[in-house]
Amino acid sequence: MNNYRPISFISVVAKIFEKFTFEQLYEYLNNNNLISASQSGFRSLHSTLTAPIEATDNRSINIDKGLLNGVFFIDLKKAFDTIDHTILLRKLRICGVDENGIKFFESYLSNRSQRCCVNGELSETAKITCGVPQGSNLGPLLFLIYINDLPNCLDRASPRMFAHDTNISIAANSVTELEQIINSELKNLHQ
Repeated sequence: MNNYRPISFISVVAKIFEKFTFEQLYEYLNNNNLISASQSGFRSLHSTLTAPIEATDNRSINIDKGLLNGVFFIDLKKAFDTIDHTILLRKLRICGVDENGIKFFESYLSNRSQRCCVNGELSETAKITCGVPQGSNLGPLLFLIYINDLPNCLDRASPRMFAHDTNISIAANSVTELEQIINSELKNLHQ
């Protein structure tokens, strides 16, 4: 059951409105260079190969410089389901979304509910208090905004993100230094 995730069923009218909103927000973020260069997920001219190719290239450069490489991988489980709406709205404000836009997203995220259907039987309705709708146009972009500042948490590491999967590369002169940097960066991420 842990590998299942909810998909939102959205009306055609809502999908059209979402698509329009997505295009406006995505264009604004791109035109203002607000999407982290470390992020490859949900972006045009990027693919699932962009992040691994960049990470491999980075490690090759470090080897040429005589440095040791360390890498750790982060896979955020249930990433879309765990987004705190208050934090997301704050990050939208930081991106420059005006108060009318914030009110729209507040409304879009609030008063959602879900039900499960198993063998034709519907469960009771449960209120959703966090997360973004999966299967929507806006869900992936809102998630991207939510994690967009992850690279800012790191002091000496090079992150490469593809949606909720992240690989973080570190270069150092010794194994001891590498271990210290990795532990320091993990502490930074935890905060």
